[in-house]
Order: sequence, then C-alpha cells, then structure tokens
Amino acid sequence: MVNIQGYYLRVENENFGFVVDEVHDIKDTDNAITTEDYNKFFNLQGEGKQFRIKENSTGTGLFDYIEEYIQTVDTTIKPISTEDRMKAIEDLIMGGL
Repeated sequence: MVNIQGYYLRVENENFGFVVDEVHDIKDTDNAITTEDYNKFFNLQGEGKQFRIKENSTGTGLFDYIEEYIQTVDTTIKPISTEDRMKAIEDLIMGGL
C-alpha cells in the first residue's frame, strides 16, 4: 500500500479518527491508509453518510475497518396516562403564576 501523504487511521475503543505523519506522533497501532480512501471518506461524509468501526476488520484498507451505518431514531409515540397529563398541566399552571 502506497501512503505518500502519510495518512493513518487511529482506533481508540469504539472511536476512530485520522492522524497525519509529520503532524502527529504515529503509534504502532495506527493503520496506514491510502490518500484515495482518505479523500473518499470525507467525500462520502460530505454527502451525509456516517461511519463506525466494524466489529471485525476484513482487510487492511480504510473501508475494511469502517462501515457505513444509518442512525435510527425511535419515533414510537408512547401513550401518556391521564394522571401524568393532569400533573403536567398543573405544573404548567402553577409554574406560570
């Protein structure tokens, strides 16, 4: 793998980031990545894509370590009991006086 610019993937726990040779101290655990993968990551991120670390890497390239994911939001509406509604209204009225 040619790493002319000196880009590296750094993984710490479940977080990842990038470090650059001659700017950061490169650790033995940092993984060299290609300039093409580095640029592709930021282009995809610019399109709104999100990434996370794979549970198991499948190779040595950047996209062998990370994967795209879609964050899900729970939109389930949970019913509110009559008692809770009455308390909320009472709190609003009492708090506004």
